[in-house]
Amino acid sequence: MVRSSRDLPMHGFLVLPENRLAHAAVQRLCAGKKPREGALVTVLGPVGCGKTQLIQELHRQWEQAGEGAKVRSLTASEFAAQYAQASEAGSIPQFQNRYRRDVELLICEDIQSLGPRTETQRELVATLDHLVAHGARVLLTSARPLREVAGLSPRLINRCHGGTYVEMQEPTAASRQKLTEHFANSMQLPLSTELCEQIARQVPGGLRDIAGFLRQVTARSKQSRKVSDLPQIVTELLGQQESGPQVDVSAVTRVTARHFDLTMQEIRGPRRAQHVVLARQVAMYLTREITGLQFAEIGDYFGGRNHSTVLHAHRQIKRRREKDAVVAHHVEQIRSCLDDPFKTPVR
Repeated sequence: MVRSSRDLPMHGFLVLPENRLAHAAVQRLCAGKKPREGALVTVLGPVGCGKTQLIQELHRQWEQAGEGAKVRSLTASEFAAQYAQASEAGSIPQFQNRYRRDVELLICEDIQSLGPRTETQRELVATLDHLVAHGARVLLTSARPLREVAGLSPRLINRCHGGTYVEMQEPTAASRQKLTEHFANSMQLPLSTELCEQIARQVPGGLRDIAGFLRQVTARSKQSRKVSDLPQIVTELLGQQESGPQVDVSAVTRVTARHFDLTMQEIRGPRRAQHVVLARQVAMYLTREITGLQFAEIGDYFGGRNHSTVLHAHRQIKRRREKDAVVAHHVEQIRSCLDDPFKTPVR
């Protein structure tokens, strides 16, 4: 997939003590800076530390460099799913050409998800070696230290450690407030310093969660059109945050249906077509994982199915996501959209 920074939130990147080293390392990959040989940078950091914003900034710099730049950007689960599909279709050479031929920059996110996938790791290592040998630049990210990821091959770990390997830290309270003010300014949302501090302190999660909260404030403020209403809007939305997660079985089913291009009625209904059954089992699995509902309760929602049917679906998807890259990709994309309702699903 070739992604455009126009598809991503445009906030810019704010350099802070927690991300300064990673930002400096990624600057080596900017368009226009021609290294004598390829460069590989791996950025490590927990969810919410700002890796996505760093990637967005790199995207924008490459877009500004001109239309001729060839950038490939995807998650590791997407790479695994596409490789599995290419292998099944007998189109491995075409897959390899897509990520090797004339590519100037490859971005592959969340490589920790490749742990159990030996063949995909071997293909990724070969791709990295080819790109670096031909002067291309590569950015990899991981949410966990690579040596702690079960099943990750020594060859892949060594390639990452052999390049530039930097860690991003979770932002401190002071940095969260600066980022909140930065996001608010980018959205032209006139929040006071006190409100920004309150949001930074009370919104759980990372930078994506703060940005998502501010989008809600923006949407609500457009309805009232009064700056004086902002404190009340923020207070009400923070209260909703404290009431707990809003994801329920209907939300899981709705996002799953959208991902598989089905209706909620089809997923909950009696159809036994293979793609419908897969979508239904994924929805049941994620409902159990996210909401903790009993199997019998989930079965009632999905057309009155019994406890054993839901239990079988849960076990099936749990097993398949460990061995089948395509199924793992489906689960990851749906879970990501549930975590971030502003995210555009990728199939």
